[in-house]
Amino acid sequence: MRDRSKGKNIWIIELLALVSITVLVIGTAFLLMPAGDYDEFADVAEEEIVHSIEYGIIVDSLEVIRDNVKRNEFLADILLRYDVDYNLIDQIARSPRDVFDVKKIRAGYPYSVIRSLDSLQSTHYFIYEQSPTEYVVFDLRDTLIIYKGEKELERRLTFSSGIISSSLWNTLVDNGADPNLANELSEIYAWTIDFFGIQKGDNFRVIFEELYVEDEYIGLGKVIAANFNHIGHDYYACFFEQDSTGDYYDDEGGSMRRTFLKAP
Repeated sequence: MRDRSKGKNIWIIELLALVSITVLVIGTAFLLMPAGDYDEFADVAEEEIVHSIEYGIIVDSLEVIRDNVKRNEFLADILLRYDVDYNLIDQIARSPRDVFDVKKIRAGYPYSVIRSLDSLQSTHYFIYEQSPTEYVVFDLRDTLIIYKGEKELERRLTFSSGIISSSLWNTLVDNGADPNLANELSEIYAWTIDFFGIQKGDNFRVIFEELYVEDEYIGLGKVIAANFNHIGHDYYACFFEQDSTGDYYDDEGGSMRRTFLKAP
């Protein structure tokens, strides 16, 4: 009897050891598995829901209509076209101007109307874009709410260089850079270089920001650093900001403005 009991105990121990090893192997494989393969161990894979968002508003089940303010067109004209109740339009016209003065709506500026997709096509929101980054939302649902919003502004560092053959402006255009960069450089070097005396063969290198909203270029940002070689002499300028105040300095740490103050 002892031998049979002893053999049974050994069998149980071996079985438990086998189960433990199996669990360990499976658990280790699961932990080492790429995240994308976890679905094989799940009956139902949870998918992340991605919403379509405009001006901070979820518009999955709404229609977004975009247009520009026409000449001699007022806000009331636009809202009436989208069947907004006249009493609500009057309420908008009488609303406090601390958020936005509806009389400041200008021709050519873009706006969006967000309305339902059902047969009623009820207008839920009117959005007026004051600038490429700023907009005003008129929430026309249960209670009128007017508030401002901002689009995310992306700053991309860009490098440009060139040798002047005719003018700085033409050289920038030929190199595919924003010609407004010529104005920025002329202001930075206003106290050190006479841009009316730029000569053929002068050259420049500049690092600057380009501003984008929703992948659309909207203009120049800050010039970060520049080197302008004029008549064989290098003029360096570097932007430095401290305590929310920034200015341009030369390669010796002197203010570019200080150079102007020292000039006769």
